[in-house]
Amino acid sequence: IGAGPEFTKAALGTNALPVPGAVTGTRLTPDGTDRYPFVATKDRTYRIAVQANALGSAMDPWLKVTDAQGKELAHDDDARFGDPILTWKAPANGTFIAVVGHHLRAAGPNHSYRHALYPLDPAVRATVEAHSLVAEPGKTNELKVKLARSGGLDAPLRLEVPEPPEGVSIPPVDPAAGAAEATLRILT
Repeated sequence: IGAGPEFTKAALGTNALPVPGAVTGTRLTPDGTDRYPFVATKDRTYRIAVQANALGSAMDPWLKVTDAQGKELAHDDDARFGDPILTWKAPANGTFIAVVGHHLRAAGPNHSYRHALYPLDPAVRATVEAHSLVAEPGKTNELKVKLARSGGLDAPLRLEVPEPPEGVSIPPVDPAAGAAEATLRILT
């Protein structure tokens, strides 16, 4: 269950899916697609997913995002564990359509799915490979930091250690926008 409201396909009808939000549907006819309009904000990153296999459904879903005129902007099929998932950045403000389809051309009560849509907040995860570091006195020691950005974060960052141990100096590092790693210099 997500952070937003949850709907059934029948209850949502042709209304726009709120963001964040989710809808549960069942493929009762073998042909066609289910279309869910939603409003997006330019340059905001969204996670758009369909769960079917993860729920034990017989459905083999695919997912795409189109603009209001039907032009395909993104597509995924079986990204993880047989269920499609997109991380998509809106190219403009406006209404877009999440389209859920299936490959099997089959239908019935065992062909159900859950479609979820939510914005991703910009974030960064900094990790180091070593679990410890031996700093040699009188030398400059280096520690590589890997930066995993998400949610559309591409801005410059600042890495700093606010209170290093006594006798140790670690100058701040300003990795460039989009950088995937940085090196901290540890002066003893």
